[in-house]
Amino acid sequence: MSQAQPDPQAQTDPHGLAEYLKDEGRISEEEYSLVLTMSRGMEDPVRLVLVATDIMTWEEVYQTLAEIWGLPFIDLDAELVDENVAQQLPVKEAVKGGVLPFRFEGKLLSVAATEPLSDSLKRRLLQCYEEADQIKTHITEQWTLDLQLSRAFDSQIHREAVHGQWERAPKESAFTVLTRRQYAMLGAGTFGTLGLAYLYPQSAGITLSVLISLFFVAQVSFKLWASLGGGLGSVDRLEVEETSRLSVEECPSYTILVPLYKEANVVEDLIAALLRLDYPKTKLEILILLEEEDRATIDALRSSDIPDYVRPIVVPPGVPQTKPRACNVG
Repeated sequence: MSQAQPDPQAQTDPHGLAEYLKDEGRISEEEYSLVLTMSRGMEDPVRLVLVATDIMTWEEVYQTLAEIWGLPFIDLDAELVDENVAQQLPVKEAVKGGVLPFRFEGKLLSVAATEPLSDSLKRRLLQCYEEADQIKTHITEQWTLDLQLSRAFDSQIHREAVHGQWERAPKESAFTVLTRRQYAMLGAGTFGTLGLAYLYPQSAGITLSVLISLFFVAQVSFKLWASLGGGLGSVDRLEVEETSRLSVEECPSYTILVPLYKEANVVEDLIAALLRLDYPKTKLEILILLEEEDRATIDALRSSDIPDYVRPIVVPPGVPQTKPRACNVG
């Protein structure tokens, strides 16, 4: 018995968005054909094509999806998010689940998300919010959801980014510069060196000069070895024919962290380069990490056409304001 082949249109447009828009008369037959043609061979790209071709905005796309799912749409930018309600859910679960509980109406818990909640996620929310006996899902844009998540949990996100590694494993954190034993050895070495310098100043000077010279030679030698060694080692490479035989399931999942700060002028070229990555999009997650105060770069990214697997993450304000800290947030 032959195995049924998957419907290409179902893979391209799993939510029936283009079909719904055509049936409702919101897009023409020509636009419908254009969207399906441009999205062929990719998984769920209809949303991106609709925005990239200026047929719809992201807000209109998610409003339409909310209609298809029979759920209300909400603009979180215009909504007052109750941080006390949001923070009852652990930040990691909120980010991983893509949900933001933002309001109580009696015993009704209002939750913002970009798609309908699974039954398991609903059960988890009811566990966290014992006073709730019902959950109402509101659909919102991915960008707005990520921005409001970073604002609602800014203190927890900042603490995890700066102190998380130190709290979990102090010896592996940069906060622990030297251990007590190392401080003791450094102190003993310092006093010993000063004592020898006082007793034998000429010999100490010669020894110090030799040690500095050896350190300089070692540093130059290491840099030379590092620069030449990269091209001398053996590298396992896959030929194009080998990679083409790999199925999507065989490819590992990757997350790419891209921290940006005051780089609005490169956003368009950067997104174009990231979209050209030859890798299954279902196994790829790209996080664009932005500083909250950097409005120019945020606005430049917001006006760009980005697919769902490229997610902007707004880093809460705090110190140190460095790209490593932004990567910790990601």
